Amino acid sequence: MRPVALLAALCVAAIAAPAHAQKRGLVGALLGAGAGAAKASAGKKSYGPDTLKPEELKTCLVAAHDLDEGEPKRAAEKKKLDAESAWIDREEASLKADAKKPAADQSEVDRHKARVDAYRKRLAAHNKSVASYNATLDKDKAARTTFNTGCAGKSYYPSDLAAIQPQLPFSTAEYTTKK
Repeated sequence: MRPVALLAALCVAAIAAPAHAQKRGLVGALLGAGAGAAKASAGKKSYGPDTLKPEELKTCLVAAHDLDEGEPKRAAEKKKLDAESAWIDREEASLKADAKKPAADQSEVDRHKARVDAYRKRLAAHNKSVASYNATLDKDKAARTTFNTGCAGKSYYPSDLAAIQPQLPFSTAEYTTKK
């Protein structure tokens, strides 16, 4: 594609895209256009296995919000853990290389021992952080499975959503309106 045509295509795409898109995630999927619109027959609500009751809807929305909000935190934590793993790998290689060299004097031996001790301490802290991160991932996986089986694809009555909105710890407006 010629540079002018590519620039024109990018400009059209930028104009067509909304400046501030609404939030999505699991909450957005649950509240999305057409999602959950259960219809009352003869003015009566009927709650079958695929229709969320108000309290179930509230539970689903809170669970979805918790998962959505945790995602950036988990990504940041993974980035920190990956950086620490890279440091550990480099330090281990450096320590092994230094251990193969003969020490000139006792102070060199002491410095190497201090580096090894610091490395081991940092490695232990890192392993503890990895275990905590993995436990969080396991909890998130269980929460996502619970959400998928109990909430995803289910319908609800718009009047039930309106009734529970004041009880939610977040505003659904950020998921349903353009900013």
